[in-house]
Formats: sequence, C-alpha cells, structure tokens
Amino acid sequence: MTRGRRIIVNELQLQLHKNRIRIQSNIPLLLLLLSLSSLAQFSPGKLSTAHADLEGISNCTKCHDIGNKISEQKCLDCHKEIQTLISADRGYHAYSDVKK
Repeated sequence: MTRGRRIIVNELQLQLHKNRIRIQSNIPLLLLLLSLSSLAQFSPGKLSTAHADLEGISNCTKCHDIGNKISEQKCLDCHKEIQTLISADRGYHAYSDVKK
C-alpha cells in the first residue's frame, strides 16, 4: 500500500472512531428520552374518579384501540345510556358542538 493510501485509510479509520464515540456518548440521552416518552404512553395522567377502576396497563384496551387515542365506540359500548340518548337525538352528547 502506498503512503498516500495509508494516510487516507488512517484518516477514514479516525473519522469512523470519532463517529462511534459521538454515537455512544448520545446513547444515554436517547435512552432517557425514550423512557420518558414511553411513560406518557402508559399513563398521561390520572383518570377521573368515575373511571378509576380502569387505571393500569392491563386496562388500556378497554378505552383505546392499540396505538390510538380513546375510541368513541368503546366509550359508547360501556356507556349504553349515552348511546341511547344520542340515538334518540337527546341529551348533552347529542348536541352538534359535542359530537365534533
């Protein structure tokens, strides 16, 4: 190998080493950010007193479709009295401003 090629190879190896160090030094920060965001995925806050029995990770799919926000249909599956009022076009949840 010629001297010029050795210098280029050494420079590339040095650059690769520097990039590895940059990546490795950012891993703890990345892990911290991922753990904080995953906590919000599990529970963004306290549930109301009326829904306190739904607290906990094993109950998520009672209100949510996996990967989505609260499912209106799952609310109405549980709250049949509200579904009845909406179907009859009566009550608070039947108002067009609430339906949005």
